[in-house]
Amino acid sequence: DARVLLERLADEYLEHHLPHSYLLQVTPELVDDRHLLKLVIRRWALKSGTTSIPAHRMRSFCKQLNGTDSSKHVELAWDDWKIRYYKRKLWLLTKKAIFTCPDIAWTELAGEIDLGPDVGLVSLREIQKPGSDTLPDASHSASFETLSVTARNLTHLTRIKVGGHHKTLKKIFQATDIPPWLRNSIPLIRSGDELVGMGDWCFSDSFSSWMRQHGVELKWQPRHPLLQVIRNQQHRGQS
Repeated sequence: DARVLLERLADEYLEHHLPHSYLLQVTPELVDDRHLLKLVIRRWALKSGTTSIPAHRMRSFCKQLNGTDSSKHVELAWDDWKIRYYKRKLWLLTKKAIFTCPDIAWTELAGEIDLGPDVGLVSLREIQKPGSDTLPDASHSASFETLSVTARNLTHLTRIKVGGHHKTLKKIFQATDIPPWLRNSIPLIRSGDELVGMGDWCFSDSFSSWMRQHGVELKWQPRHPLLQVIRNQQHRGQS
């Protein structure tokens, strides 16, 4: 009976703080209650299909969480699993590394490009009649007939012009709460020596205008569940 009550207590927390089976939101109240924290993490891991977490590793992990701020990286590893902490969220991963986005020339813009088993597909899709949103600005003179898809660690480009201002990739990643261990798997769109896109939610002014003028949108379809979480979070944040 006691176990049933404890499981019900953990499930109640999970019901309100589990946006995805691999992602758990951590409230300050949960971190301050080490007993409840252990209970919730064990229940979450069990329901996600992991093996049992060793007690000594759980104690050490909860102790670190209790003494850290929201930006510090804390990790729990056992068997074939990991739990990593970043900005008040716990991420459940396997120990198998998520593939980095490859560096690929995108010469046939009419088709989709396959970026591997984790990163997935990127494509340009027609959404309206070309030229229906023509704006009288100089950015329409830009040409994007050939593009490349790359990763952060495979390019020297670090800034993108959005809203009339150049922003660094680092600041964009931090502002959008994308954890460091997933950043190299986010596809970046490059045109020559200009960075024009991140995923399918952040585009340079010139590339956004070009897509509007041609009636197309860029679509990213990640295959790895955590990359799907990242993409969905960014689109929810824009809506």
